[in-house]
Amino acid sequence: MKNRDYKDITKKNVDIKNSNQKKRRLEEVLLEFSRITNDNIASILPRSEYEEAESYYNYIYKNINNSDFNITDVTILASNPNLNKIIGDNYETNAKFGLFLSALINKNIKNEVEVQLNIQIPIHYLFYKLENAKAHVNIAGDYLGDRAKNSKIYAEEAGDNAGENIEGCELHVNIAGDYLGENSKSSKIYANKSKDNIGCYMNGCELHVNIAGDYLGNGAKNSEIYANQAGDYAGEDIEGCELHVKKADYILGRKAENSKIYADEAEYVAGSSMKDSELYIYKLKGGLAESCLTGNNKVYLGKESYEEFPKYRG
Repeated sequence: MKNRDYKDITKKNVDIKNSNQKKRRLEEVLLEFSRITNDNIASILPRSEYEEAESYYNYIYKNINNSDFNITDVTILASNPNLNKIIGDNYETNAKFGLFLSALINKNIKNEVEVQLNIQIPIHYLFYKLENAKAHVNIAGDYLGDRAKNSKIYAEEAGDNAGENIEGCELHVNIAGDYLGENSKSSKIYANKSKDNIGCYMNGCELHVNIAGDYLGNGAKNSEIYANQAGDYAGEDIEGCELHVKKADYILGRKAENSKIYADEAEYVAGSSMKDSELYIYKLKGGLAESCLTGNNKVYLGKESYEEFPKYRG
């Protein structure tokens, strides 16, 4: 037998051995997931019940047998093409699975180790309570990075509530659902496109988005918000904020307090019920809300808008 042939056979044997090991490890992890999820003592996780998610995660984290598991096992499991068959389209099972993966990651991740997941279907609650780490995922379900601290999280696409309750983090999402960054603190959030309520109730944050839906920054405090395009009610109820938007739809800055709002272009009823705030609009379409011209507000219009609406001169 030629030496080359011997090497080829040896390589095939090694590949088969590695494949068998991966399969065995995958089965072990899935058995652990099955053991925990089928435990009658475990909390039930109803859809969108935040406190139940916390309770279930704590149960998993405490009871998981992770002595032989590692981050590599997590990446193998997440990339399994048969994952859809394992968790199906049931929201509760999907969420439990995401919390299970998060617990495995958080128990095994070491300093300077980056987690990179390439998954087949969106999984909810990925990177839940991630701390002092860096993580990547191609697609994610709802609640990506919920309650993460001092971490950097990247996703090409995410469902609703990505980055909820994060603290001291950087979150990068190309395409996001509703409520991106809700209740986040001292964090930086970047998105190309999001649906409604991005950055709502955040505090001390910096938000950058290309295209946002309605209610951009709703209820935010002490934050800086930058957007190229926003839907209706951008900057509603903001307090102590700066909002910079190139194009905003109807009712910009309603009920804003002690804030500065800058817009290249805004639709009608801008500045409704503002208080102690400054509003800068270059091109105004349809007029201001009369309420913003009273009280301790300051309104500045571009030259063309100033000439188009003589009633605002004075």
